[in-house]
Amino acid sequence: MVVVLAENHKVALKKRQREMPSFEEAITPEVFWYTDPAFFNFEKEAVFKKSWQFVGRVDQLLHKGDYFSGELLGLPYIVVKSEDEGLRAYYNICSHHASLIVDEESSGRKDCFQCPYHGWTYGLKGELNKIPGGGSLKGLSVKSLGLKEIPLKVKGPFIFLYFGNFKEKERDKDDFFPIELLDESIFKNMAFVGRFSYEIKCNWKVFVDNYLDGGYHIPWMHPGLSGQVNFDSYHTDVYENYSIQRCLSKGGDEKNFKKDSDLDFPERVGKSARYFWMYPNFMVNIYGQWIDTNWVRPIKENECIVYFDYFYRGKLNDDLKQKSLRASFKVQEEDTVICERVQKGLASGVYNPGPYVPKYEYPMFSFHQKLLSSYQR
Repeated sequence: MVVVLAENHKVALKKRQREMPSFEEAITPEVFWYTDPAFFNFEKEAVFKKSWQFVGRVDQLLHKGDYFSGELLGLPYIVVKSEDEGLRAYYNICSHHASLIVDEESSGRKDCFQCPYHGWTYGLKGELNKIPGGGSLKGLSVKSLGLKEIPLKVKGPFIFLYFGNFKEKERDKDDFFPIELLDESIFKNMAFVGRFSYEIKCNWKVFVDNYLDGGYHIPWMHPGLSGQVNFDSYHTDVYENYSIQRCLSKGGDEKNFKKDSDLDFPERVGKSARYFWMYPNFMVNIYGQWIDTNWVRPIKENECIVYFDYFYRGKLNDDLKQKSLRASFKVQEEDTVICERVQKGLASGVYNPGPYVPKYEYPMFSFHQKLLSSYQR
């Protein structure tokens, strides 16, 4: 895919790459990073097809033939537990006339994949097994007509795919995933609670920026959560392809907590919180007995969907579940409001890039520098 960027955008990127000011002197990205449709398409090639992309979890594929499908920026995929008990991924595209083989966002169990258009049938290893009425098909190599495989990597309980031109030497590079999350005890006895999604009218980077502002927005946007977090303990560790924000909680007494309240509370937050971000668009949040993941799926230059998957360690009673989810939903609603406000400001034609706040926003700056490196490549 060839993407043509406006000449003034090319000049702005080259200028930013050439000058590379220090964090204290840097300004936030130009508005077109967040508003220009051509630049959004450019990111599909420069960012999303050149990074490992989260698509799902290992516990979704427990038995032979279990599969789920999805789509990222027009790239439809199937992930399946194949005949050799390994996990494999393929483009969800028939080799005959390009029909999707299974519905775009579906799951289930199959012993083969059959295209609904003309009945071409593929095995769980992607091989073409049947061409109804195909005869000899002289000159065609059946082997070459199998499903196109997508490189797959499992890290912890998560499944990642690589949609770009893959170099085998990249397979062993694990620097996109925090070593700390490879501790098996983190996910031991974790049970999936549910998935919830938010359609947000903002560029995908607006949501990530908000996540990576070092907690700067929490006292202003999240009064419930702010009452539980000890900001004196808040700090961030930044690495090449990920960052980790950490803080202790204030603890507290729940006796005044109202049952139907949507405010945060000590039993949900626990003693501390850790927020892991992985370049470019996947997060894992650990607090108390809870873990949730955030997957930011870009849709348009001014629209994204954020999927939240919730997990709980141990036995979860319904009262705690509902109370915890209400508190979490409140935080997500507050983030949705501010992200959409930011997008409107960016699209106004009035805003000019401003400074970073050094005390908090280094994780965001690091994200932007990583993006700039991807754009340059």
